[in-house]
Amino acid sequence: MSTIEKSLYQTLGGEETISQVIDLFYSKYVLNDVRIKQFFVGVDMEKQRIILTKSLAFSLGGPANNGEKMNIAHRHLNLKDEHFDAVVDDLSKALRDLNVSEEMVAKVITVAKVACDDAAGRKEEKSAHKELTIEHVDRLLVHTDPVYRYQYVAKFVDFAEKDVEAIKSVSEQLAPLGAVLVDAVYDKLKTFDITWQTMAARHEGFAGKVVEDIRELDVNSSQIKYRKDMLTRYIGRLLNNPYDERMIKYLDWVAKIHTDIPGKKSKINVEYIHISALLGFVESTLIWAVTTLKLEREHELRVILAFNKVLWLQNDFFAKYYAKDGSDVPNSFGLHAHPTNSSKFNFDSAMMGGAVAVVIVLLMQKLLVLL
Repeated sequence: MSTIEKSLYQTLGGEETISQVIDLFYSKYVLNDVRIKQFFVGVDMEKQRIILTKSLAFSLGGPANNGEKMNIAHRHLNLKDEHFDAVVDDLSKALRDLNVSEEMVAKVITVAKVACDDAAGRKEEKSAHKELTIEHVDRLLVHTDPVYRYQYVAKFVDFAEKDVEAIKSVSEQLAPLGAVLVDAVYDKLKTFDITWQTMAARHEGFAGKVVEDIRELDVNSSQIKYRKDMLTRYIGRLLNNPYDERMIKYLDWVAKIHTDIPGKKSKINVEYIHISALLGFVESTLIWAVTTLKLEREHELRVILAFNKVLWLQNDFFAKYYAKDGSDVPNSFGLHAHPTNSSKFNFDSAMMGGAVAVVIVLLMQKLLVLL
């Protein structure tokens, strides 16, 4: 099961269902409720329905709402707790009239009460008196457990269900552009000898003949086609997969196969500078692809932000195999957890160095005698 649940907005049925709820909320209940109907005398109810529909949709996890803040919009009304209680009561009745489950009614009402606190200005008061809570992050797990590490970084960059939904909302439209993006990546890699040289090494899983001379290596070579297929599948997974434990481990594997760590079949070791540059290029190309879809501005921004967060999460998986952070933690990730050959004593090198030193001493003695 995905680590990220569906939003209330999506589960409830999106803006269409919310609009029906709000229509019923006003027409059947609010405008006939002696506790609050006086506040709507002379109000443009069509506009009011639209405003509340979008506001509630946003509160339940839907599209961003650029409307006026709740506390500012309501501060001139001198509303009391009993007025907000009436609003919540009427909303719950409207939800039940549309056969919304009791479990879902409870969740929506919880969100509505938070919105009422905001409208009454109580949200700021509660925040001012609320004790600061600090979530504990286990450093040992950050450097040894890829799923725990991902969850920490995802929470830090606020990658959540809304971002997964944003990505999936354009998955079908972006799928045909996948091949264009992949071609653009490999055309870029071929631009520089230092990056194209990494393509001359055998990739993990590739069993065909490897062209090692970059002057003969072409974008249509078998080993490049193999890599292109892998990148195409990678993009497909970003667009369609649930971001569950299996996906997290896949993102970690993508990073691992590019580094020369013990136990890996291939000996590819791409320096981090090229990984960083490539991820930057992939992001700019993805943003270009998203802009070609001609989405509404708010939708487009949500999609771009979602892809930005995903690529930062992927970048962290790469970084952990290169950085020295956590080298003091047993069984930590990457090359930094293993001693390099250069730090080991080499007997042959020591003997050669000693012999050279002896020769130099003898030559110096001979030179001194001649002087």
